[in-house]
Parts: sequence; structure tokens; C-alpha cells
Amino acid sequence: MKTADKNVFIIGGSVAPRGIDRPGTGRDTHSPTAFIRDMGSAYRALNRTRPIMDGFSFHPYGENSSTPPTFAHVYGTSLGLADYDKLVGLLGEAFDGTAQVGSALPIVYDEYGVDSQIPTGKRRFYGGTEPATTKPVSEGVQAAYYRAALELAACQPTVRGFLIFHVTDETDYNRWQSGVYYADGTPKSSRSFVKQTMAEIRSGAVDCGQPPVAGSKEGWEIATAAEFAAAEVGGWVFVDASG
Repeated sequence: MKTADKNVFIIGGSVAPRGIDRPGTGRDTHSPTAFIRDMGSAYRALNRTRPIMDGFSFHPYGENSSTPPTFAHVYGTSLGLADYDKLVGLLGEAFDGTAQVGSALPIVYDEYGVDSQIPTGKRRFYGGTEPATTKPVSEGVQAAYYRAALELAACQPTVRGFLIFHVTDETDYNRWQSGVYYADGTPKSSRSFVKQTMAEIRSGAVDCGQPPVAGSKEGWEIATAAEFAAAEVGGWVFVDASG
């Protein structure tokens, strides 16, 4: 890819927020802690003189939609938005001292969603059965969680991007109702608060005590109209902090 375009930004990882780290279960999963360490060990064993990625993608979902983004995993191997220092430390442990940037590696939160409860008047647009483990929240709580999540990310120095999963709800209750639009395309009450938070971050109104990101831009940018048009096809909102 770099041969074709030396300026292409390669994002690696796409790592889940938790895993069992135990084989032979039928659904064997890695925790982010184990995965990053294993990734670093494999990279060092290759004795590479070139990096494998320009940025690291991570999915900082909570244990369920009722888990606030400010919840820190003090113990264990799971990670969330409030565990930024642990994530940076793991990347440093894995890659610092090699050709691959570690603790300073740009981070992209490329999936984060909070399911909201669907009001009676909109339920005809949905079907299926919602898992008991989802624990959807009110639209007011969804708005508050998205606001807190965006502000956390904006104040984490190496974070370069944040994607809300989705823009528009999926129609199957067994999937995601995490959008700021209902399945019929009308906006939820949370949409205006998410938009306001993005605007405040972009204007520098969110005070982190230090610049939220490094680079030529001060703060974050709301995606362009073209980016929004492209994102709506895949069901994403993208807030870019790529300086």
C-alpha cells in the first residue's frame, strides 16, 4: 500500500474491548491486553525494520449500553474509553524501542455505540427480540454518554478519530439501536446534543488543560458534507482529529 501511495494512513488493530483469553471454548476471544502484547511479541520476533501501521484502531464499547464511558477498568484485562493510559502503556510495552511507534501511536476509536430505548410510536419500524444483555438507555442518557465519550476522546492526546456506531438504527432489535436517527430516518432527541458536543470540541470550548490533539488544527473537526454522505451509506458518524 505504501508503494502505491506513500501518504496512505494504515490503521491496524480493530481490537475488541474484552475477551476471555482461554482456548477451547467454542468462541475463543482475546482481551485487548493479551492481543496487544501478543502483537508486540510477534512483531519483535520478525525483526522488522519498518512499521506495520500508522495508527491503532480500538472499539471501546462498554460492557452493555448502561455502562458509562467514564467507567475505568482498574483490574483485569478489559479496556474502555476511561482506560486511555492503560492502552497507551500497552502499546508502549509492545512496540517502544522498535521501528513501530508504540506509546505515541495515533489511536482511532473506530466503533462506539450506546443503544437507546425505542418509544412506542416508533416500534413499528423495528422487529425481533432485544437481548437482555443489551440494557438500552433513555435518549437522554444516550446523549449524555455520547457527550462524555466525545469529550474524553478529545482530551486524550494521541487520539485522532472517533466513530459512532451507527448514524441510523438497525431495524432488528438483536442488532444496534445506537444511532442518533430512528430506523425511519427521523432524528432522536440525542442528535442535537451530539451535534452540539462536536461543535464545542471543534471550537475549543472543551477545556482539557492542554490541547486535545497535536498538529496543525486546534481541536477536532466535524466531518465534511462529503464525508457525512459517504458515512451514511455505511452507518457511521466520523469526527476527525487528524491534525
